[in-house]
Amino acid sequence: FIRASSVISIIGIICEKYNVLCESAGFSVHYANVYLEAADFVSISVALYGLFIFYGLMSDELKGRRPLAKFLCIKLIVMATFYQSFVFSALEGRVIKGSAYWTATNVADGLNALTTCIEMVFFAAFMMWAYTPAEYKRQPGTPPTSIWRPLWDSMLVVVHETPVTHIP
Repeated sequence: FIRASSVISIIGIICEKYNVLCESAGFSVHYANVYLEAADFVSISVALYGLFIFYGLMSDELKGRRPLAKFLCIKLIVMATFYQSFVFSALEGRVIKGSAYWTATNVADGLNALTTCIEMVFFAAFMMWAYTPAEYKRQPGTPPTSIWRPLWDSMLVVVHETPVTHIP
């Protein structure tokens, strides 16, 4: 997703330079915006699919810590904001019309912002439930973790992720 998003952004900048991006035209097949949005839609959908697979693999190890709630409260924010933005962009000019004071783009952007603000109230309550501080409290008599243990663990991840090549 990160690579695809970067490439899509660079292509979008190039298309804007040559006046073929035309975001204001909506989803017209004559401009690059529709193809870039479709590529972004596919890349985000594939990335979210990968995250669902990751959750499936890790759920047993995280039992008792509400792994599904934690996963959903983060990923639903990403999914909801991206897909609703896509839907409002698609409806712009077709279902969402402008007025004497606002363009269709202004109305679609405003509806997207309003919907996001309302959703965040519910997501905040969901996060308070999913990430309770009680599961992170130290048990009585347990000494606090020194800074060196987490640093060592993070270094092991870096070492583990570094590819090793064998020279015969």
